[in-house]
This record gives sequence, structure tokens and C-alpha cells, in this order.
Amino acid sequence: MAINVLAAADLHLGRRSAGLPANDETLASKNAWQRLVQWAIDKEVDVVALAGDVVDQDNSYYESIGSLQAGFDLLGQAGIQVFMVSGNHDYRVLPQMLSTRYPHVHLLGSSGQWECGIFRKEGETVQFVGRSFPSGSPTQTTSPVSLLRPDQWISGLPTVGLIHGDLFDPLSVYCPIRSNDLAATGIGTWVLGHIHKPYEEDLAGTTIHYPGSLQALSAKEKGPHGFLLLRVEEHRKSIEKVFLSTVRYEDLEVSVDGLNTREAFQAHLVDMVQRDAETRLAELDDVRFLSYDIRLIGQHDQEAAVMGWASASQNELALRIGSEVTASVRSVESQIAPAIGDLNELSREPSPAGILAGTILALRAGTDTPLLTALEAKWENQQRELQRAAVYLPLMAAGPTAATPSDGRGHLLRECNRLLSQLQQQRRANE
Repeated sequence: MAINVLAAADLHLGRRSAGLPANDETLASKNAWQRLVQWAIDKEVDVVALAGDVVDQDNSYYESIGSLQAGFDLLGQAGIQVFMVSGNHDYRVLPQMLSTRYPHVHLLGSSGQWECGIFRKEGETVQFVGRSFPSGSPTQTTSPVSLLRPDQWISGLPTVGLIHGDLFDPLSVYCPIRSNDLAATGIGTWVLGHIHKPYEEDLAGTTIHYPGSLQALSAKEKGPHGFLLLRVEEHRKSIEKVFLSTVRYEDLEVSVDGLNTREAFQAHLVDMVQRDAETRLAELDDVRFLSYDIRLIGQHDQEAAVMGWASASQNELALRIGSEVTASVRSVESQIAPAIGDLNELSREPSPAGILAGTILALRAGTDTPLLTALEAKWENQQRELQRAAVYLPLMAAGPTAATPSDGRGHLLRECNRLLSQLQQQRRANE
């Protein structure tokens, strides 16, 4: 008889999806938790495994406790066991919530030490090895994986490791861990919390999974979101992704070539959103809001006007897709290149426009100029200062966010295009 394990992370009860109607209850993370619980009951899941940050933070305690308790009660009544670890948001809250009343809920390693819990069902066994964030601090700068000893679980049994930590930043203050160290433990499956973007890796027979946030909570969390369903039978394992989020954030490129009136642009934008959304219909069963970040591309000699036409869509567009989904525009970014003719010819001018044209050509070709080298150095310095700022650290939970040199060149290209377009418009106005 197979054992079915529902594995999720980063519920962040107390939060809601950003940039969408504030009065819609389906955007609240507690709603996603309620639907997860009902799904587990309807599908007769045996175990729910949670990899931390179930509650958003201390100041969400009162908002979260009722829905969390109600979910645990329903799971208990259905005979479903819960194995979980705490993360950097709920390291103090979860021990308070679970101190009594829930014999079927097991908070592993609440003392900061590794702990093993075992689930048995009709001859099948799965064990869960986990370690919670220490209760004294929301930060940890060293990996605890080296403290995990083989005698802390039963060798030879199917095993799921649970930990909340950062797989991508060795200097993270939120429990840095390494894939190779996880694989070296001999545990076959790891479920991790902290990074909100779904991620998976297979390393020497060890599978490592970030389920990602259960509900997509911000535009940084692109794509489908939900949980994993692990099925273990006779030491064989299969893993299925289940999408549950009511929100999906996506990027969409829209060309502005040849769109010279507001009406033409508006019709084109609506058509592009409609077409993209319809290609995703098969993945939108639970989605109610499809939110787009629009990137304008192509060439145009009236960038400011086009941006004005596009920006209006952020407040006005609410496009119905199928019977349940509403598509909208969250943001608009310009990567419009100036329609200025021959850049090579312009770059020969000893003018600001000529210098910008030469810089654009170098960026496109992947080469350097003295100005470009100086601009890149300044951009990199500003990025380092930003990433050291305290306000930046919470953003790391949504996934790897460190900017790359290609990000810098992309930003510089957009700015050079914008400035050159403005210069050329001023030149034409003065002629």
C-alpha cells in the first residue's frame, strides 16, 4: 500500500498576493492553506510535510492562528499526520501554537537539533528527518547539515529530509546549505523551504526540491505555484507537481513596431495578452488572476507617447479569459529602441547623440567603450551597496536576486535607448 505525502513550504499565513484586488479573499494565503487541507482530505493523503515559514511573522500570529488550527483539526479528524519544521519567519510562533492539542502534528528539531519522525502504514514506512530554525534568532549563518549523523535515522528506509534554508547564497544569513552536502547525507529526498520559486535538482540519486510558495505572493514569483505529491511504495518513489495558487504572475513581451496610434497599440496589447493567456488555459484550473509584467520591445520614435498608452492599461485592463480567469497588467517596462535610422552613421558624430549611439552599438555587440566601462563599474558598485542594505535582505526569500553583469548591460541598453530617443525628438523639434 502506497504512502502519499503532500509536501509544501512557505505558506506565509497572514500575507496575500500583491498588486491585485485587496477585497478578494482568494488572494489570502490562509485561503490557499484551507484549499490544501481540503485537497489532502479529498485525495486521502497520508502525510502533510511542511518545510517552514508556515506563518509569515510574529505580527501575523493572531491573524494566522485560527486558520492554522482549523486546518490541523481537519487533518487530524481525517487521520492525516503532519511533519514539519519552522523557518526564519515562524521559529517562535510555531512552538507556541503546537505546545498542546495536536498529537498528530510533529514539529521536528524545534530545539535546533536534527530529529527523526516515522510514519507507518500497512507494511510501508517513510521517515522524516528535519531540523527547525533555532528559537533564539531568525538568522543562521552556518549550515547545520554537517551536524546530521547517520545514527539519527534508520538506514535503509525511504527518507524525506526537511529543512528551511538557502541553497543559492553561501553567505546567506538564512541558513546557507549546499546541494553536495545534502546528497552526502544519503537521504534520498529533500524538501526545502525559504526560496519561493519552485526548483528541483537531481544530484547523484538525491532529489532536492523547493516546492516554492504555496500561493504566489508577489510578481517576483513567476509561473505556477502549489505543492508536491510524493508517492512511496516498495521503496519506489514518484513525485508530482500540483498547482493550487489562485494567482499567476507572468512576463510578456509586446512589440511596438508600426503602432502609431493609441487605438492601434491598445488593440495590439489586448490581443497579445489574450493570446498568451489562452495558451496557458490548461494550467489555470485554480487560477483566478493572471497578472502580467509587460516589456515593450521594438523600435519607435515616440517612446514617451507609447509608454503613456501602455501605462493606462495598469489601471484599466481586466480581460476575461475563459469563465474564471481575469488577466490584468501589473507593470510596464520599456525596452523600446529609438527609430533613428543608421546607428553606425550617427555614432560617428562627436555629439551626445553620437556617443550614445556608439554605446548602444557596443552593448549590442558585447564590446566595450571607455564610457561603457565606466558606466558598468558605477552600476556594479551601486548594486553591491543595495544588496548590503538591510531593506534588501527579505527579498532574497523569493529566490536568487543578485544582479548579474548581463542584467547591468540590459539596464544600460534600455537607458541609452531612452536617452537617445529623447535627444532625437528634441533635435527634430528644433529643426
